[in-house]
Amino acid sequence: MFPGEFRREDRFKVNKPETPVYDLSQAAAYLRLSERQLRDLVRHRRITCSRIDYRTFRFRQADLDEFLEAFSVRRKGTYQLTFE
Repeated sequence: MFPGEFRREDRFKVNKPETPVYDLSQAAAYLRLSERQLRDLVRHRRITCSRIDYRTFRFRQADLDEFLEAFSVRRKGTYQLTFE
């Protein structure tokens, strides 16, 4: 084989995404948002997505998880419960 040349089997392999891919309604349900809220996030470029055409979006679960992590609130320390 020459550099840049692929075997026949390699050319017809389907690349499977590493994480599940959701459409707009599935992603909104995953994030527990309305579809309108999710469209607003897309319009303001607050969340990563793939735009298929002017109204069709696809969201990877990894990107949705990253969005949730970015807006999670962390507690300062461990809870100290004392009973007297």
